[in-house]
This record gives sequence, structure tokens and C-alpha cells, in this order.
Amino acid sequence: MKSSKLKIIAATLTIQMLLIASVSMVKSTPKYSIDEDMPTEVVTKRSFPIEIRTIGELEAARSTSISSSLRGDQAKIIQLIADGANVQAGDLLVKIDSTPYEKTVDELVGRIKEYESHIEALKNALDWEVVQADHETKTAAYEMETAELELNKTIQGDGPLEAARLQSIMQKTKIKFEELNAYSQDLLDLETQGFLNPIEVRQAQKKLQEEREAYESAKMQHDSYINHVYPMLIKKAETNIKRLINKQEESARAGGFKIAKADALLNQAEQELLDVRRQLQNARQELALTEITAPSPGMVVQREEYRSSQRRKPRVGDLLVKNQPILDLPDLNSMIVKTKVREIDLFKIDNGKEATIEVDAYPNLQLKGKVIFIGILALSEGIRAGDEKYFEVKVSIDETDPRLRPGMTSRVVIHADKVTNALTVPIHAIFEFNKKHYCYVTQKKGYLLQPVSIGMNNEHWVAVNEGLNEHDQICLTKPLEQDVIHIPENSEDTKHASRF
Repeated sequence: MKSSKLKIIAATLTIQMLLIASVSMVKSTPKYSIDEDMPTEVVTKRSFPIEIRTIGELEAARSTSISSSLRGDQAKIIQLIADGANVQAGDLLVKIDSTPYEKTVDELVGRIKEYESHIEALKNALDWEVVQADHETKTAAYEMETAELELNKTIQGDGPLEAARLQSIMQKTKIKFEELNAYSQDLLDLETQGFLNPIEVRQAQKKLQEEREAYESAKMQHDSYINHVYPMLIKKAETNIKRLINKQEESARAGGFKIAKADALLNQAEQELLDVRRQLQNARQELALTEITAPSPGMVVQREEYRSSQRRKPRVGDLLVKNQPILDLPDLNSMIVKTKVREIDLFKIDNGKEATIEVDAYPNLQLKGKVIFIGILALSEGIRAGDEKYFEVKVSIDETDPRLRPGMTSRVVIHADKVTNALTVPIHAIFEFNKKHYCYVTQKKGYLLQPVSIGMNNEHWVAVNEGLNEHDQICLTKPLEQDVIHIPENSEDTKHASRF
């Protein structure tokens, strides 16, 4: 009895456990569904072009920039040619007020005349100093020659003659004294013998005394002249020669200094005149620059620049800044389109890529061209770090059309590449997460999130290299998460996938 009850209890527990397990299995199995209104596309092979579409402006491939070469802040426009005018070489483009430049020229001409008069006076002064120095040199030479003659005269002429005259006088007085002295002795002897009167003797003694004094005086004059006066005269003549030599040297130095000073003043004035003449030449060149003419034929395009704190074209009354462009003379025989390409499209283009150009002003005009320039630096239209960036691109135009004008809006299609017979899907069917690409492939019971490897794309189609097969049906919008079949290894990465 007990064993039968235990069997019944065990059977009941087993049945309950099986029921619980079956319920758990039913709850853990996901229920997928297919949305009949889901937009889809079939994966097929097709060819499509890779094109970059952008908008730009026409420019001349070769253009002459016209600017003012005048310095300072006096270049004021008083006449300006109209924008868009056709000009020939030599036609007046810009007329600048020449009044301040004419005033400068007149002032410099007046200064030159003053300098020329001043230089003429300095030349006369220099000539006078030269003549004066020559006169003083000759005068000193004459005085020197006279002094030398005086010295020679003293040594060889007047001196010896005067010495001989004094010696002759001394000899004569000496002889006369000696004769009277002998006569006096004879008289004394006769007086002793008593033959003479004492009065005669005294008279003879008196005469002797006079002759002695005359002799001594003559001797003294002779000795004084020989020992003192004659050497003194020679010394005086020699000293005078030395004085004249010093005077001659000093006169030569003074004359040379005066000549050099006058010559320096003349050279300085001539250099200043040369400098003023250079200033006049520059002033006349600047005066000529007040009329800006066309260097070659062309059409005038006034340049927009920052003037008086605003970006605008030049106008009469503006003060020009040196080398700031005023206008351009484009060569209309060769035109280009200046445009820009998004940073994300830059890898698709290269120099030499062909392009098609359309001009808004002439809708039926279609032109061929090529990419000839790709900018180096990225440009941004905004100031925030995340703003989209662009690169400048220039496209040449193969054909010429006389209707084309700089500044016309142009629409450019750059034929970057072409995809040929490749599996393709609409670009809206590609979803991206963590830089991986996925497609939602329609299955019988849901949508499989399939990783794919993509190739080139345009604005409509993208080539698929791996991950899809031809005739696969893919979703164009993201299905509900509950209907998505995730591959286990990618389940975490794909829960938040977004459109490519």
C-alpha cells in the first residue's frame, strides 16, 4: 500500500517537472515576425558612376591683379573705371588725387635750386681759399728768401765790412797814439835837458791822452763788434729764418685745413643735392603712379577686399593701401571653376579627373573639364571644432565660350570613378556601428543582421564586397529590435547600429 502511494507521488512530481521544463522552453524561444510593410531591396549586380557634385564660381585661369604702389595714406581715388568694362592696353583704370604728390615735387625742385646756389657759393669759397693759401705760401717763400739773403749779407757782407772798418779805425788810432807817445817821450827828454818850455810838454801830454782815449775807444768798438755784435747779428738772422720756417709750415697747414674744410662743405652739399635729386626722382615716379593704366586688354573685375572695416568693392574717395588689390583684368580666353569638396570625398578625386560643368546663367550650356588643383589645407565654414571641413578644388574648362564671365555660379560634376557589374545595395540599406557595416537581410522568420564589407559608393548606391549574395532581400529601414536575428559574436555590437 505504501509502495503504491510512493509510486503515485513520484509519478506526479515527474509530470510536474516535465511541465515546468516545457513551459521554460516555450518562454525562452524568441518569437520573430516579418513586417509586410517593411521597404526592401533585392541585392543585384549593377554598374554606377562615382561622382562628386559641387557648386563653385567661374574664374579666369590667368588674371592680372591691379594695385597701387604708392606708400603712405595719401592715395585717394578720384576716378575709377566701372566694373565689367572692357579695356585695351594703356586705358586709364584708376586716377589717384595727385595734389599731394605734385606739392612734394614742387618742394623738392625748390630745394634743388637752393642747393645749387649754395654749392656755387661753396665752390667760390673753395677757390678763394686755394688762391689765399697759394698767396700765403708764396709770401712766406719770399720772406724766407729775404731772410736767407740777410743772413748771407750779415755773414759775408755787412759783417766783415763793419769788422774791417772798425779794425782800420783801431789801427789808425793805434798808430797815431804810438807816434804821439814816441813824440811825447822825446819832448820829455828835451825838457829834462832844458830845451823845451813846460807848456809845450803839457800840451803834447794832453794830445797824447786824447789819442790814447781815441785808440782805446776804437779798440773797444772793434772788440765789441767782433765778440758780441757780429755774432748777435748772425744769431738774429738765423732766428728769423727759423721763425719764417715755422710760419711757412703753419701757413701751409692753415691753408690746407681751410681748403679741406671748404672742400668738405662742398662735398656734403653735393651729396645732399644728390639725395634731394633722388627724392625728386622717386617723387616724380610716385606722381606718375597716380594714374594706373591697363597693362593688357581685358574685362575689369573690381576686387572685394576689407576697406574701412567692411568687405566691399573699391569706390571713389577710398584711401588705397600699398599693394592691396583694387581690381583684376582676367584673361577670358581661359576659364576655370573654383569650388570645394567635402573632406570625406577627398580620397575619391585626384588631379586629372574629368568633370562636367554647367553654368546657371546658361542652362543649356554644358562644358568639359579636368581637376587641376586640390588644396593642401582644410577649410571650415564654421568656427566650432566639429564643423564639416572642405578642401579647395580648381577645375579647368577645356572649351571657351565668349559668354562666360568671372563670378558666374557653376555646377560641377567630378567623374571620380565607376563601379562595374558589382553587387550593389541602396546606400540607405547600410547601417554602421563602431566603424563596422551591417545589412538587415530578410529571413523567413525575421531579419538577420549581417556584417558586410563595402566598396565605393555614390549618393544612391554602394558596392558590397563581402557578406551578401545576389538576390538577397535587404531592409531599407531598421526593423524592430524584437524581429532582429543577431549573430552571437556580434550581438553586443549591433544592438545600437545606425544608418550609414
